[in-house]
Amino acid sequence: MNVGSALGLYSTGAAMRLPGATVYAFEADDVFRRRTMQSAELNGVANRVRALGLADAAVLAALPVNMNHGALVFCDCEGCERDLLDPARVPWLHSSALCVELHDFAAPGVTEILRERFGETHFVEFVEQAPRNAAVWAARARIAEADAALMCNERRTWGATELPGRWLLASPRR
Repeated sequence: MNVGSALGLYSTGAAMRLPGATVYAFEADDVFRRRTMQSAELNGVANRVRALGLADAAVLAALPVNMNHGALVFCDCEGCERDLLDPARVPWLHSSALCVELHDFAAPGVTEILRERFGETHFVEFVEQAPRNAAVWAARARIAEADAALMCNERRTWGATELPGRWLLASPRR
């Protein structure tokens, strides 16, 4: 599952790497939702990517997820993670692996809330995003450094209370 699919990078990538999986890609923006499907089509996985609109806990709870095996969840939804990722409302999250960008500036306290929700059932780790080095990426991808610099720039300015790029990684204990 990919909440906040934007251009479909995670949803398409997951479908390509997990050939038996159906990927549910939630994106509120119509243009980005179409881009998610274009990405899936261009990469030959459109038959396994479901581009859906706005997610809420009831919609997530109704997904056909095996309660014993859970799901792989990528989530970047600008603060909505606090309301969506609640195992009391979405029981299959207890057995799911999570990769979540945290947005405490938009949802105050979300880091601690998710630590509490998943601390007993998951191994929880927080990863701080390091600055991106365009020269390193250019060398790895064998592209011009100017192109790498464009690809590394999210065109975001960090607010006074926003932490740049903190991620929660959680894997189920069982």
